[in-house]
Amino acid sequence: MPKRKKTPPRFLQEKLGDAKARLVRQELAPFLTGIKQDYKDQLPSLTEILRAFISHLGHKDKSFRGISSEVLTTKYQGVNQIYDAIRKRVRLIDEKPPANQIISPESTPPKTALVKGRRQDSQA
Repeated sequence: MPKRKKTPPRFLQEKLGDAKARLVRQELAPFLTGIKQDYKDQLPSLTEILRAFISHLGHKDKSFRGISSEVLTTKYQGVNQIYDAIRKRVRLIDEKPPANQIISPESTPPKTALVKGRRQDSQA
């Protein structure tokens, strides 16, 4: 007997509709701040975040309930859309500089060093 191929629900196989995309955008930021607090500022892998976020969305919308984590692959447009939103948001969280570190224009090195008013790379 052949094994049945497991796939996510139809709405995750296609691009998310407006209502579902809006729900993802609204719930993502609060969810990630909660995850960051739970893991003490060290975020788990993106796939773990994706699985937990789908589970979280199941509490907000019935259509996200009962989705197995093994069917969540990024080859489906809807899953990929959620994954990209998570990836972009996590990158913003990680790249934010510390509040006490201020970068001043004087502290950054110039792009080309000048020697006596001329560029070093133009004179051999």
